[in-house]
Amino acid sequence: HAIAELISEDADRATVMLARLGDFLRHALESSKQPWGSVATEIAGLEAYLAVQQARFRDRLSIEVSVPQAAAALAIPSMLLQPLAENAVEHGRGGPAATLVVSVDVTIIGERLLIIVHNSTPQLTAPLSPGNYGHGLNNVASRLHAAYGSAATFRVGPDPRGGTMAVLEVP
Repeated sequence: HAIAELISEDADRATVMLARLGDFLRHALESSKQPWGSVATEIAGLEAYLAVQQARFRDRLSIEVSVPQAAAALAIPSMLLQPLAENAVEHGRGGPAATLVVSVDVTIIGERLLIIVHNSTPQLTAPLSPGNYGHGLNNVASRLHAAYGSAATFRVGPDPRGGTMAVLEVP
């Protein structure tokens, strides 16, 4: 709908947004064929999704992605990160700040992969209980449990730096 509205307002921006949407849909289609993908592949798909949002919100959205090279080849369930980024954008864009910052930080700590998806606003007052998860977060939690059992952790809550963060930790 955002692209349709944009066509009459700014055809060049609509064209960019449509191209980014095509990139994301290609990634989603390819990911549906494989239950696991590399961190690099998942980040590329996530960046395609976020590029659509960037074209949509322009200077009201800032995106930061940090992935060490050592993590790029590690495998994670396909399409695991996109719902977290979608939540970060959708729940954060109504905040008081002029620019919403969404960041994705991937880190290796010992034998574990830590992924944090953060938005700069709003800040939750307490950790979100699984009973309050929506469809996207429930999907992420279910897929993590199916892939890793109790060896994975997932939580959503206030970020001490401000804003909200979703934290995945997997072996």
